[in-house]
Amino acid sequence: MTTVAQNPPVALAPVAAANAVDLIDELWSSERTGSAVLDDGVPDTERIIAAAGAVESLEWELDRARSGLASVIERAVSNGCAIEKVAESAEMTREDIATLLWAARAEKIAGVPRL
Repeated sequence: MTTVAQNPPVALAPVAAANAVDLIDELWSSERTGSAVLDDGVPDTERIIAAAGAVESLEWELDRARSGLASVIERAVSNGCAIEKVAESAEMTREDIATLLWAARAEKIAGVPRL
């Protein structure tokens, strides 16, 4: 059995959005998988909790980015910008723009606060 202990054990703390991707990369790097056994004293359940926290953080960040994009697109369309130009600028299809605007409108109607 091979033991990989490149980094000393560290306490797991809540993952900040800025380093969530780094955490996932560290947890799943190719040099730490395969036949090598990770033996740094951190229980697997703590790794799972940290990875799940990183995913949740990234999902929250993605939701905020989508909300911001929807706001900017709504403003551009309200100001008369052509849907084709909006879609081209956002690198999206017209259908994607319509779906995004529909979802944002549905959230407004339902009273869901913007992030």
